[in-house]
Amino acid sequence: MGLDGQSGAFVGFRGEPGQYEVTEIVFKAKASISNGESVHFFLADGDETTTEHYIWFDVDTAGADPTESGTQHEVAIDAIATAIQVAAAVHAVINAIGGITTVASGTDGLVTLTNDYKGLVTESSIGNGTPVDSITVTQDGSDFDVANVGRGSDNRVVCPHCNGQWFMVKDSYCIDDGDVPDFYDGYNVGGVVDNIIFLCHCGREFIKPKTDWAAMLGSN
Repeated sequence: MGLDGQSGAFVGFRGEPGQYEVTEIVFKAKASISNGESVHFFLADGDETTTEHYIWFDVDTAGADPTESGTQHEVAIDAIATAIQVAAAVHAVINAIGGITTVASGTDGLVTLTNDYKGLVTESSIGNGTPVDSITVTQDGSDFDVANVGRGSDNRVVCPHCNGQWFMVKDSYCIDDGDVPDFYDGYNVGGVVDNIIFLCHCGREFIKPKTDWAAMLGSN
């Protein structure tokens, strides 16, 4: 196993391990929504890509998909009336998609959408008509940006050997010959892999691929 000699600079963790996109949408009552009106939203998938989806309203069982960009999801509201009921119908449809969690507050037609994966996504928007009173992003999604790592001491992780805290990291890569020692957390795949190397005051190093960075940090 070897380490690239070009990556000798030590850096600290920048401080933000990424966060989920959270959006609040206030839907109107059925009387103010027409067939085919739509709202678009985007999901992070945990692999630095996003997918576009939209819901469209079928008001009287005679509606038709407006065939907009993204994956369509019909919300049938022919048998309901109030904004609260519309929000409940939207919640049931979106929450069943997977990769996103919704909550219908039970007041004012409010539905809160939270992506299940951290990542930067395009903000939700109206596609057709005016089926909502407002769309508010309350938390922008973001990935951890390895390229902008800077010196710092926050968001440390616990050393599994001495329970101390990893206090520095090294941006490097590993040339793995297939026999990585156990104290490298069992990471053992042949080839060249981009890594972040954590150092502890007990003298041990801990290596993880950059793609595992945010997941490893968790809430620490």
